[in-house]
Amino acid sequence: MAADLVLVSRTAHSHLSTRVESIPSILTGDNRIVLRSLIAAVVAFVVWVHWRAAYTADVRAALDDLPANEERLEELIGDLRDKRLAFRCKAVLADHRVGSPDLEEHIADVIHRVEHLERFAPLRRVLARPSG
Repeated sequence: MAADLVLVSRTAHSHLSTRVESIPSILTGDNRIVLRSLIAAVVAFVVWVHWRAAYTADVRAALDDLPANEERLEELIGDLRDKRLAFRCKAVLADHRVGSPDLEEHIADVIHRVEHLERFAPLRRVLARPSG
């Protein structure tokens, strides 16, 4: 009799099992739409971040040899998609043209902004690396 009570207590119906059975699958019905929407939003965000970071490698190259690439940097300012980077590049050009002592500080600001944009767009860093 004691063995039967132990067997019954071990195989008794649990309330937890009925709760688990009543929870719908995460990927059924409307939840699939939510998951697809979330994936689409993440993909759109990644595309936007990479779009914003366009021309960062060109800006770096233009800053490396600023006197020779002054016109190239001026052309890039019109193409830049990040307004903060464009503003900082304009400051560098203005300082370069008047010979301001703030030129190095503004170049450092541009490099900092370029690094910030590239940090969130890792594919741009990989594609911009010289192969070798």
